[in-house]
Amino acid sequence: MSVVAKILIVLNLVLAVAFLSGAASFLGQKEAWKKKHTDLAAATSAEIADLKDQVQAKENDYRQQQQMANDYKGERDTAVAKMEQSDAANVQLKENFNRLQADLGRLSETYKQALAQIDQLRNDKNNLINEKDTALTEKRDAIGKMNDAVTEQKRLETELAGLQDTVAGLEKQIVAMAKEIESAGVMLQAYKDKFGTITEWINVPALAAKVSGVNAEHNIVILSIGMDDGVKPGYEFTVYRGDKYVGKVIVDDVQKDHCSGYSKKELQSGDIAVGDDARTRW
Repeated sequence: MSVVAKILIVLNLVLAVAFLSGAASFLGQKEAWKKKHTDLAAATSAEIADLKDQVQAKENDYRQQQQMANDYKGERDTAVAKMEQSDAANVQLKENFNRLQADLGRLSETYKQALAQIDQLRNDKNNLINEKDTALTEKRDAIGKMNDAVTEQKRLETELAGLQDTVAGLEKQIVAMAKEIESAGVMLQAYKDKFGTITEWINVPALAAKVSGVNAEHNIVILSIGMDDGVKPGYEFTVYRGDKYVGKVIVDDVQKDHCSGYSKKELQSGDIAVGDDARTRW
C-alpha cells in the first residue's frame, strides 16, 4: 500500500470522526457544534496540510531513493563489466604465466647447455694454451737453428770472399745463367753479388718439391721432400708459382721426409706461399 493511500485512509477516518462529532454536537447544542466544527475543521485542515507536506516529503524521498537505486544499478552494471574484464584479464594472465613457465623451462635447458659449452670451451682453451706453449718451444728451437744457420752462412760467406780468384773463370757461365734467371724475373746484379752459391748449385741433383709451410716473420720455408729424397743442407731451390719466378730457398735443416731453409730476400720477386713449386734445376 502506498503512502498516499495510507494518508487518504487516515483522512477518511479523521473526517468520519469529525462528522460524528459534529452530528453529536448538532443534536446537543447547535452553537457549540458550530464552534467545535469550526475548531475541528481548522485542526483537520492543519493536519491535512501537514499530511500533504509529509506526502510531498515522502514522494521527494521516494524520488531520491529511486534515483539512488538507478545510480546503484549503474554502478552495479559498471562493477559487473569491470569484473568481467577482470576475469578476462585473469584468464590472459594465467595464459601468460603458463607461457612464461614454459619459456623458463626452455631457458633453464639452454642455460644448462651453455654451461656445458662453457666447460668445453674452457677445456679447448687449456688445450690451446698447451699447444701454444708447445709451439713457442718449437719456435724457440727453430730460432736457435736459424741463428746457427745464419752463423754458418756468415762463415761460408767469409770463406767465399777469399775464393773470388778461384771462381773468376766462372764469370762467363754466371752471366749466361743470370740471363736465364733474368728472363724469369731475377735481378742479374743481385745474383752476381751472391755468385758463390752457384758452385754449390752445379753439383746439386735435380729435385722437385712443393712449399708446405712458410713463416714469413722468421724467414722459414718448409719443403715437402727430405733426407729420403736426397736433400742435403746447403741445397738451393728456385721457387716458382706457375711460370712466374718467386725466389730462392737455401736448405739449412733436413729431416726424413721434409726440409726447411731460408729465403734469399734480395732475390725475391714476391712472397713465397704454400703450394708454390720448388726445384733445384729448371
